[in-house]
Amino acid sequence: MVVILDDPKAGEHYGGQVAAPVFREIARRALLVVGVPPHRPAGALAARAGREAAR
Repeated sequence: MVVILDDPKAGEHYGGQVAAPVFREIARRALLVVGVPPHRPAGALAARAGREAAR
């Protein structure tokens, strides 16, 4: 799967900042559709991201 954003407007322009979150959400939902359970609760990812941002 490839995610391409043409002329992102959020002020960011690097793939890891713009396209990666979109890829993550599409991949997460696609895996759920085909029956692959998440390996950790969705809240754990948000909590980890919050801790990393606070550093």
